[in-house]
Amino acid sequence: MRLNFENYLYGGSQLGVLLIAILTAFTFPVSAQQTSNTTADTLSLDRVISDVLKNNDRLAAARFMEQSSTEKAKGAGKWDDPMLMLGVQNIPTSSWKLNKDDMTMQMVGLSWPIPYAGEKGLESKAAQAEATASTAARNMTASDLITAAKLAYYNLYYQQIYFQDLETQRELMLEVVKAARVRLETNQVGQEDVLAAQSNVWRLDAEILDARHMIDDAIYNLNNLRGQKIISSEPTVKAPTFPPLTNNVAELVDAAYANYPELRRLESQSESYHFSSLAAGRMRWPMLSLSAQYGYRTGYGMMGPRDNMVSFGANLSLPVFSHSKQGAMARSMDLMRQSADAQINQLRRDIESGMATLYQNAWSYSEKISIYNDKIIPASEQAYKSAFAGFINNRTPFTTLLDYAVDLYRDKITANQLALDYARITAEIERYTTDTGAITVNNTSEVK
Repeated sequence: MRLNFENYLYGGSQLGVLLIAILTAFTFPVSAQQTSNTTADTLSLDRVISDVLKNNDRLAAARFMEQSSTEKAKGAGKWDDPMLMLGVQNIPTSSWKLNKDDMTMQMVGLSWPIPYAGEKGLESKAAQAEATASTAARNMTASDLITAAKLAYYNLYYQQIYFQDLETQRELMLEVVKAARVRLETNQVGQEDVLAAQSNVWRLDAEILDARHMIDDAIYNLNNLRGQKIISSEPTVKAPTFPPLTNNVAELVDAAYANYPELRRLESQSESYHFSSLAAGRMRWPMLSLSAQYGYRTGYGMMGPRDNMVSFGANLSLPVFSHSKQGAMARSMDLMRQSADAQINQLRRDIESGMATLYQNAWSYSEKISIYNDKIIPASEQAYKSAFAGFINNRTPFTTLLDYAVDLYRDKITANQLALDYARITAEIERYTTDTGAITVNNTSEVK
């Protein structure tokens, strides 16, 4: 009976080897193919951000809108053109001659509306503020893209680390399987122990396949943001570095108040609404238009040679209907300003709350990462080594060895996930505190 079970075990082991070979055929050739050209494409975070700012069309679209607002602001507030008048007055129909009647003359005139109320200057200021808001909107788009680039970069880097940890853990579990088979031959462990260890290897093979797909997805996402060919060889990603955390959350809040583009956009929009409201209020005043005419007369009249004539005039509109119209427009613009101000106040509170939360999370993750890297993982590695040596010398039960091996794997995966979460938190903090305008201006794609 024992002999038959052993035959089943070894047959199962052979089947396991075959399955591993199949999984390896699907997994590792892809990895080898994609990593064979890693030296050809080494990525740093700065290069990724530069590629995104140069090639991503979302930023190009925002830049066109910014340029449109800038050009529009150049023409806002300009005075209306003067009107040139040419004609002939009082032609006698009996002769159709221009030199017979004293009242007949050739006339040239000029009229010009004068914006004495100052609405043109206010319209110019409103347009300039709108252009500034458009620049802030472009910076907000750039900030979103830079943050997305950072997240994609961090995701790819830590997915690669995760993949490497899985491969290392698989080698470790193969050592456990090998040790268990050796002990099985001397009846020191049961077949179920070997099968349990082998099952863990196969579970890792399945996770390795998933990790490979996650790396591919991360590459596709990163290349999409960079405006590069979506499917490409796996790049070598440099380890990211992070600035030290500040000891005062108020510094982060102040930096966010100074640099967050959405806050700048709302402030400029509020300013634009304010000037538009003032301009509409000024247009309730009577509109003034000045005119001058010069009449040429030839020939002789009843009193002798006819003199040329000059006329001057001033026209004032009567704002009977436009007064209520422009008043409603002024009130509308003022309400929009109040809406923008309310959004500014709420956004400031959101920033303060968000910075406090991100700050606490960053410190928490930083401490947990240190605990895992400096304490838990070294202790887990030492515990596994001791358990493995004890198992070989028949001092440690197989189940204990297996638990230590699994614990080591889980600890490394947890530490890697903590590092990824910390990187994501720093990216979110930098979304608020980084002067995106300086980054985009220094980028060559932004220089016009």
